Amino acid sequence: GKIETKCPGNGESPLDVLERVNRCLLENILVHEDEKEYNLHSTRHVCIVAHARLNQILISHLSGNGLVHMREFQQGNCCVNVIDFDPFEEKFHLRLINYRDHIQGKL
Repeated sequence: GKIETKCPGNGESPLDVLERVNRCLLENILVHEDEKEYNLHSTRHVCIVAHARLNQILISHLSGNGLVHMREFQQGNCCVNVIDFDPFEEKFHLRLINYRDHIQGKL
């Protein structure tokens, strides 16, 4: 963990990436200020297609483990992660991480 170290050139640090992703994902997609109540019967799905590093940053943050543990979350090529958000608990739940059975023998 060096979460504040930037990649060479114009690269971002893991902390920079998290701040950018939080602005987009959490503020624009998951949190809607105009919705005063959560509808139990409505569901939102968000699909993020990203590189392993972004996945590691996002998963480590949403799991509550912190960015210093991002490398603990392995992310293989074409893996699938499923993360649920419970609006009542205001908490994320990791359901499936680094699932790759759908590509066995194909890569």
